[in-house]
Amino acid sequence: MKCRKCSQKAVIKIYQHNLPLCKEHFLEFEEERVRKAIQDFQMIERKEKLLVVVSGGKDSLSVAYMLKKMGYTVHLLHINLGIGKYSLLSQEKCEKFSSQHSLPLTVISLVEEWGKGIGELAHSTYKSTCSLCGMVKRYYFNKFAYENGFDAVVTGHNLDDMTSALLANILGWRISYMVKQTPVLREEGKLKKKVKPLIYLTERETAAYAFLSSIDYIREECPFSANSTFLKVKHALNEIEKESPGTKFSFYRGLLKNLHLFKEKEKKPLLRECAICGFPTIMEVCSFCKTLRKEEVKKYASHL
Repeated sequence: MKCRKCSQKAVIKIYQHNLPLCKEHFLEFEEERVRKAIQDFQMIERKEKLLVVVSGGKDSLSVAYMLKKMGYTVHLLHINLGIGKYSLLSQEKCEKFSSQHSLPLTVISLVEEWGKGIGELAHSTYKSTCSLCGMVKRYYFNKFAYENGFDAVVTGHNLDDMTSALLANILGWRISYMVKQTPVLREEGKLKKKVKPLIYLTERETAAYAFLSSIDYIREECPFSANSTFLKVKHALNEIEKESPGTKFSFYRGLLKNLHLFKEKEKKPLLRECAICGFPTIMEVCSFCKTLRKEEVKKYASHL
C-alpha cells in the first residue's frame, strides 16, 4: 500500500477518507485537521493562554504537542486522582512529556486536597466513581483556569469520545447534556471557555499520531472504567464504523447541524455564584460543594 501523496510506503490508511498515508503525510494530515477544527469553530486565537488538561493518555498529550508545534502558549494541568499505581504512572507520563517538550506542568493531587483518592471519595459520598470523577475534574479545570488567568481550557476529546457520548445521551434522551456537546463552550462569567481541537480525529488516528510522534503515553485504562456503559457504546460504534467508514463523523456533524432543534426544547439555565465557593452553578450551592464540603454547607444552611 502506497501513500496517496508521495507513493512512499504507507504506514496507515484512514478509512473514512479511503486515504493511505506515509508517516510524514499522515502527521501533516492530522495537524491540518486540527487546524481546520480550530478555524471552523473559531476555538482559539494565537494571543490566548491555553490550559491543556492532560491525563497522561494519547489524546491529551497529542493535542498539547500539536498546539505547541503550532505556536500556541500552552500550560499543562494534571489531576492526580489517587488511583494507586495507575495514577502514579499517569502523572509520571505527564511529567516526562512536560520535561521533554519544555512545557510548564501543574499537578493537583486529590489525596493532598482531600486526604482520599477518587475511589474512597466516591465511597464516602455515595456517588458513582465515574460521575464524581467527571465532576471533580471539571471543577478543578475551571477553577485553576479562572484563578490563573487562562483564556481557554483545552481537552483531548476525540471524535470517538464525542459520538459515544452523543449516542449514550440519545439513548437516555438527556437533551440538557446533548446541547453541551459542541466543539466550543464559550466563556460565561467565571466559567472559562472550553475547546476540543481533536473532534475531527478518531481514537485510532490519535493513537497512531502519538506513536509516530514518539509521545510516551499510558496504555492502561482507568481501573474504574472497565464495565462502564460508555465503553460499551464506544465499542458498538466502532463495529458500525468498520462496516460503514465515516459514520461517526456524519453522526456528530448531524448533531451540530440540528443543534438548534434541541436548544429550542431546552431553556438555558440561569447561572448564579455558589454560596460556598463562588463559582457558577444553577443552584444556591454547587454540586461540588454539596458533595465534598458538606460541613461548610451545613454551617451556611444553619445561618439562613
